[in-house]
Amino acid sequence: MRLDIAGHHDVNLQDYCDWLKSRVKNESYKHEYQKAADFLLEKAFDLDLVYEDQNPGFLVEQGEIEEGIARRFVKDIPLWVKRCRLHET
Repeated sequence: MRLDIAGHHDVNLQDYCDWLKSRVKNESYKHEYQKAADFLLEKAFDLDLVYEDQNPGFLVEQGEIEEGIARRFVKDIPLWVKRCRLHET
């Protein structure tokens, strides 16, 4: 299933990362979220691909991202998309 998000794939991924970072106070968590986004962008992934794969293990094993951050990065994509759609109307 495609997420069908308006905008550029790379920008959407960074916007999603910024939203995740806004939901935590801990600076090391913010750093890990950015590290995950940077890794995915470097590998030419977008949110559709991350959501389709549903594989936080990829971020842990290949990107050396902390497991909890990786799981949240994958899990919250539909919530962010829903929020984006609410703000479009």
